[in-house]
Amino acid sequence: FDRIFYPISQRIQSIGTALSIGITAPLTIAGALILKTGITFESAFAGVRKTVQASEEEFAKLRKEIINLSTTAPVSAVEFAKIAQVAGELGLKAGDIAKFSQTVAELQTTTKLTGDEAATFLGRFTNITGLDPSKIHNLASTLVALGHGFAANESEIADFSLRIAGAGKIVGLTDGQILAF
Repeated sequence: FDRIFYPISQRIQSIGTALSIGITAPLTIAGALILKTGITFESAFAGVRKTVQASEEEFAKLRKEIINLSTTAPVSAVEFAKIAQVAGELGLKAGDIAKFSQTVAELQTTTKLTGDEAATFLGRFTNITGLDPSKIHNLASTLVALGHGFAANESEIADFSLRIAGAGKIVGLTDGQILAF
């Protein structure tokens, strides 16, 4: 009796082991990675909550916008949340943060500026010059065009522009003229 069922039970046991190694272990690892990603995003979004003045409804909308942005750009939701946190630190309103974050991500992927550098430049420049937040994308486009058209790169243009922005605003220069100067 053992001679018949013992080989069958060994085969069933080896199939069970193979399934555990081949299917259960990868599923467990995938689940852990998904959980870690969710926790990381929630931690990053907590930074947004600290810096942005918004209602719970506005936070829910912003959270959804950040997650949606991460599906259309080569930037993770965690990175978008970090950009949104910087936007909040710079005083942007909740309704302007998603577009700002998208523009920063575009600068990050098309220039040598890091996300923090791009966010800091756009936020500070906007605050100094009083630029309407709806025109931030135009400002970023001007920066990129100047970086591609001249010997200076976008980082150098951004740094110099911030240094002269206050004086440029006082003498009546437009935002594009300040960048071009």
